[in-house]
Amino acid sequence: MVYGIVKKHSGFIHVYSEPGKGTTFRVYFPEVDATADAKVVASQGVARGGSETILLAEDNESVRGLTEQMLASFGYKVLIACDGEEALDIFRRQQNEIAMVVLDVVMPKMVGKQAYDEMAKISPGLKVLFLSGYSANAIHE
Repeated sequence: MVYGIVKKHSGFIHVYSEPGKGTTFRVYFPEVDATADAKVVASQGVARGGSETILLAEDNESVRGLTEQMLASFGYKVLIACDGEEALDIFRRQQNEIAMVVLDVVMPKMVGKQAYDEMAKISPGLKVLFLSGYSANAIHE
């Protein structure tokens, strides 16, 4: 995930490691012209949370847990699935409760796009947010 972000911003990562001593990661980005015009956008404040139910499908346990905590902290009820098939199964049973689906793009058993396509047949106009730790090029391949 970090590599994709760094690469997208024309940067690079230098890694140095010594057994028994540890590893150092240095992330480099190109210098920004300080005289460039910067557009200042007024803050609208922190978005208020909701009480809706969100179906979260993510195969990476760490990402899933963090995302669930974040959504719950904003007041959302979060239903959890570990892969696309489980997400589709939960959606079929609880579609009337689910306001939005958050899907990892690459998951075992059924990828996010395939799960979404099946859900959209059941509920056209379904709101979805796709997540991925892969670069855009890797996803399109």
